[in-house]
Amino acid sequence: MTPASDFSALEELPALDALSQLFVQDGYQVALTGGATRDYFLGRTSPDFDLISDAPPDESERLLASWAGSAIRGPSPFGRVSCVRSHLKVEVLTYRSPKDLYPPYDASLLFDDPLHDQLAAADLTIHAGALMLPEHRWIDPFDAVRDLRRGILATPIAPSAAILGHPSSLLRYVRFAAELGFTIEPDLFDAMTELAAILRDNWTWRCVQTLSKILALPNAATAAAIMRETTVMEYLPKKWRNKLATVG
Repeated sequence: MTPASDFSALEELPALDALSQLFVQDGYQVALTGGATRDYFLGRTSPDFDLISDAPPDESERLLASWAGSAIRGPSPFGRVSCVRSHLKVEVLTYRSPKDLYPPYDASLLFDDPLHDQLAAADLTIHAGALMLPEHRWIDPFDAVRDLRRGILATPIAPSAAILGHPSSLLRYVRFAAELGFTIEPDLFDAMTELAAILRDNWTWRCVQTLSKILALPNAATAAAIMRETTVMEYLPKKWRNKLATVG
């Protein structure tokens, strides 16, 4: 694995630095996080790059448009804004916290730092590290690198709160366990089993996207087996259960 302090081999870093300068010049923080940092440590190529910032959505849209020529703002209340420049796909998400996703979350567990609260809202610890731009300072409050080295899927906050805040994460955990060959941490596995039924009333387009990616995996049968073990399979629409039955 690549050392946590060294992102020099990331081919897209100069372009991301240039974009980050626009945010910093206007007084905003910006950091690279999520799948791009995960893939870099694992020696994989990332298809897109997720940035997080304290810039309001309108400002992120303005800054991305000035850099790429145009930007698209999604329906997310946290301002998920995306753009493409020279085949580099970038998405910026405004800081949020676990309490934004799951209102019953205990406010006393929040940090004084909005960046740390944002990382706590990540679906998995392996996605909860951040490379501050443009200074290239690595922030890792939830041991993303440790869990990447161990091959473990765990959540930054209590698994039940993570799932209740983002029910579609149930399928993302399955996907990454199969795709990366990682082991789901026991407490998370138990929470998935206990809360699997919430998928029935929280079916979204993200669920469809994730299942489509699962079916495209060479080892989709592994994902299907995890869904059966956690009972997630029982709460999928019949069409998807039938499709997964063909892979094992």
